[in-house]
Amino acid sequence: MPEISIIVPVYNTEKYLKKCLDSLINQTFEDIEIITINDGSTDNSIKILKEYEEKDDRIIVLDLENQGPSGARNSGLQFAKGEFVMFVDSDDWMDLTTCEKVYHEATLNQADTVLFCYTSESSLGSIKKYLFSDKKTLFNEEEVYSELFCGVLGLTSEKLRKPEKLDVLVSVWAKLYKTELIKQNIISFIDLKLIPSECQLFNLQYFQHSKKVVYINECLYRYRRNNTTSFTKGYREELFKKWLYWIDYVKEYLDQNNERSLAYDAYYSRICFSIIPLSGNSLKQKSIIDTYKELKEILNNEKYKEAYSKLDYSYFPHHWKVYFKFSKWRFVTGVYVMSRIMRLIIDSRKK
Repeated sequence: MPEISIIVPVYNTEKYLKKCLDSLINQTFEDIEIITINDGSTDNSIKILKEYEEKDDRIIVLDLENQGPSGARNSGLQFAKGEFVMFVDSDDWMDLTTCEKVYHEATLNQADTVLFCYTSESSLGSIKKYLFSDKKTLFNEEEVYSELFCGVLGLTSEKLRKPEKLDVLVSVWAKLYKTELIKQNIISFIDLKLIPSECQLFNLQYFQHSKKVVYINECLYRYRRNNTTSFTKGYREELFKKWLYWIDYVKEYLDQNNERSLAYDAYYSRICFSIIPLSGNSLKQKSIIDTYKELKEILNNEKYKEAYSKLDYSYFPHHWKVYFKFSKWRFVTGVYVMSRIMRLIIDSRKK
């Protein structure tokens, strides 16, 4: 039985796929299986996968109809036989020592989870992204709850001083998971047709059951930001409906598990922060009038009004405080202008 199962969903990434697979088959830790899921690709991805399957018997190729990244990862989990599991996106790649280092830390510390850092790769170059400031951290059960479970949900108290840290824990890549925890607790990915992000809810459920986590302050994963075929590009018509579904789903989840006030604080802050992707999405519409109408609809929604009434504004840097106060006051023009400026800054950094 392999020690680590690596799950790779693949959809039309022929341009990047070989680099990804080469980084996996050449890992210095060889006791792995590589489960690739061709998710209905229409390019040469399946051909590349078959070529690699022939030359490395650790590679498993599942050739399935398109079901999206959530369904593809769930299919991979059904086949995973390793003690641990990792997720890798097919346009990304890992350092060759990644599996060796994370497996060593997991066994050395008897941890069920290992977190590590990544490097963001774009046309601007490489930028190292760190989750925490400490070089190495061991989280016990209570810290897993306060720092990781609640951290995946949103930001609270002092953490609100750095809104840019909101999503550092959300992704499922750059993590080593205990397979037994996933399967025993029936943790799976929810369809992206329903929610805005499948990774967040997976991690939320997982960290509820994780007891000991080790964090290593090394960038061992390479995240590609300049993939223009990404499904997140362009206007997403159903995004607001997905956030409303998320709001109800997570509220019910927290209620059923009798969560403490810290989790609810993080939950409400996440709703407030969702105006950022929602406004960014609205700006992609052709008509300014349509953008204005959508922003007005969001800010006047009762669930958003409730969330903004619970948000603690005292920790925010000044410009963020203004932005969220505009949202609380439902000052659509102010939110529109600040969102436009924010979008221009983000786009300029991508060039």
